[in-house]
Amino acid sequence: MVDKIRILIADDDAEMRDGLARLLEIEDEGRMVVVGFADNGKSAVDQAIGLHPDVVLMDINMPVMNGIDATSQITSAAPDIGVIMLTVQDDPIYIAQAFRARAVDYMTKPISSTELTESINRYIAGRQPYVPPPPAPPRPVTGHVVGVVGFKGGTGKTTLAINLAVGLAMGGKKAALVDADILFGDVGIALNTRAPRSIVQLARVAAEADQMEQEALDAALVPHETGLKLLLAPTNPDDAEHISSEAMSNLLGYLRQQFEYVVVDTSCYPDETLLATVRAADRLIVVTQPSMSSLKDTRLMFRQLAAMDAMQKVIVALNQVERSNQITADQIANYLKLDIPIQVPADPTALNALNSGVALITLDPKRAPGIKPLLEMVQVVIAQCETAPEPAQPAVLPITGTFRRPTL
Repeated sequence: MVDKIRILIADDDAEMRDGLARLLEIEDEGRMVVVGFADNGKSAVDQAIGLHPDVVLMDINMPVMNGIDATSQITSAAPDIGVIMLTVQDDPIYIAQAFRARAVDYMTKPISSTELTESINRYIAGRQPYVPPPPAPPRPVTGHVVGVVGFKGGTGKTTLAINLAVGLAMGGKKAALVDADILFGDVGIALNTRAPRSIVQLARVAAEADQMEQEALDAALVPHETGLKLLLAPTNPDDAEHISSEAMSNLLGYLRQQFEYVVVDTSCYPDETLLATVRAADRLIVVTQPSMSSLKDTRLMFRQLAAMDAMQKVIVALNQVERSNQITADQIANYLKLDIPIQVPADPTALNALNSGVALITLDPKRAPGIKPLLEMVQVVIAQCETAPEPAQPAVLPITGTFRRPTL
């Protein structure tokens, strides 16, 4: 038993820091000594490494660095320091994150002096040398990731992604639709739904491969009436945050363990979420239109995909096809040097369905010419995914390479 227990208090509230120090003075009869105070997570890490206390009393919501990240850094650098979380956040997600960061206890404020000292003494009495856990086995690849991509806005990319995902769910497949257009995602408004948490919040959890928990995923996914699950983009661009390719890759890797199909509606501009989707996808539906500007952009995208060795994943979808088009589907196939297995006609009902928050594919096929081709699109994707000789690389592999902005 040590003579003195050295304690560091980390909390951004000065009154709370002083209050905790007074609690320790009242209860422990001089056996516990406060060796330092920190008002943010980074300061807590620096002082813990410099002072090497026996125990850190750690708040969660602090500036510069939050208490969860600070705890992870402290326990990694000095496994013999016990971190006790003291927070108002009585949230199972925070609790799970705290224990993954190797905190020794999680206590919610307000707290009595007896509860606090008992927690500290319990840790000191049972302190054992730290033994790192064995590495987790690699996650199996199960479901299929299908990215819906296109460098040009207005091609109907989001409409096809929505109808593909809804069609898969209607056909009995366990499916999820991910809106990865962080700034301008429209899946939520197109299906007349909102979510309390967006892909941004879930990506924070997925930033490290071992952080994802079912509770976090369930809190972010929105159920659709067809059985489809939706992971939406932020409704306000001000809430958008950068998502790294690693976080997106981890997220898709976790989702593909939960669903038979994960459909990703990507952004129209080259970003890291698009890069991660291309790497993780089993198939990429490249959406284009029968216009020279759209076809030019499609050829530019093919260059990028070829540089990433991803052209073998491509399925071309020709959208907004009209009988009056001067460029035929055969001419487009020759220009792109690829077959076009998906052709969706221009259909005014599609706009009406979009404005009503309904997926076109759910309507009566007799009412609109675009519905049968959408149903055929679903079958094309299933056939190509489920007859593929080899699965795609697991999405949790390191990401390399970048998308360049298209230039002529």
